[in-house]
Amino acid sequence: MECIKQKINIMPIPKRNAGENRDTFISRCVSEMSVLEQSWTNKQIQAVCYVQLHETLATENDNVPTKL
Repeated sequence: MECIKQKINIMPIPKRNAGENRDTFISRCVSEMSVLEQSWTNKQIQAVCYVQLHETLATENDNVPTKL
């Protein structure tokens, strides 16, 4: 697992485009990551893409003003 964490820190992970829905992003991310990292299993690649999606959504939610 530590090897995967180190590799993630140095390889480019696709970022979600503005307005891109969840399914479209995951599909594109898995496709791009499969080309970049052929030694990973599909489950490993999906996990990286879902973490990227989660982090993107968390950042977007931080930027949404809250109602008082």
